[in-house]
Amino acid sequence: MKRRRDEERSRPGKIRGWLLLVAVGVLAFPLRLADFIYEDLLPAFQKEVWSLLTTPGSQAYHPFNGPILPFELAGNLMLLLYALWLVLLFFKRHRWLPVQAVSFLSLALLFYVADYVASHQIPAVASQQETESKLDLLGAVLVCAILVPYFLLSKRVKETFIR
Repeated sequence: MKRRRDEERSRPGKIRGWLLLVAVGVLAFPLRLADFIYEDLLPAFQKEVWSLLTTPGSQAYHPFNGPILPFELAGNLMLLLYALWLVLLFFKRHRWLPVQAVSFLSLALLFYVADYVASHQIPAVASQQETESKLDLLGAVLVCAILVPYFLLSKRVKETFIR
């Protein structure tokens, strides 16, 4: 009887409750990010568009376009790879998941804040009424505010990943 209880304790808990919502987010985020990279970022690197954005004297030129666009692409690609790593850890119920999730959320928030501040140094971006980017930034803050404590303090997370 004691052996059976020890075996039950050593098995990871099931993904249920609030972890189901986290699972949806863990799966949806890489898909959403890959779509953003493909649809919004990569077109800026096409020869004609890149030339328009980075050639002095052109209508869309700003000196920050050259460094900001590669920064955005590199940062988003790194977040995509990290997010895919989290998918693997999450569904393997690996004990590293809580710490990796907290690291990912913190790094993603730092990247989004840096990107927002840097891109708003470009007058064409700063002058736009960008409710979408402000909402994305607010969403990242809220997700961190909710999920970081959840991953650090939740009993279900401990039962599912740390045992």
